[in-house]
Amino acid sequence: MNSPLPQKGFTLIEIMIVVAILAIVTTIAVPTYTGYVKTAERTEGWNNLNSLQLALEEYYIENGKYTTDTSAGGLNWTPKPSSGGKFTYTIAPCSGGSINTCYTLTATRTSDSSTLSLSGP
Repeated sequence: MNSPLPQKGFTLIEIMIVVAILAIVTTIAVPTYTGYVKTAERTEGWNNLNSLQLALEEYYIENGKYTTDTSAGGLNWTPKPSSGGKFTYTIAPCSGGSINTCYTLTATRTSDSSTLSLSGP
């Protein structure tokens, strides 16, 4: 007599348990990852604002005034990493003053228009 061959494969219940476990892990992992990405972007924005402020202070020491020009003719400053493009950076006179005496640096996130800012001196 021939003995029946054992059946191979997964049952529907086993597959549903795996799908449920994957759904739970995904529900936890995706928001956590998104939070880490936003924190990293925010840190990048602050680091670039600090380097912009340093470049602006160096420009002031050399020229006796501040500038709003970040191009090669002005500060010659570019954000790091230069390929990111997550923020746009602006230099403006502080409120109630002129660019010769004080400034406000602003980083605006391109994805949601949230801002970070520094003022000086």
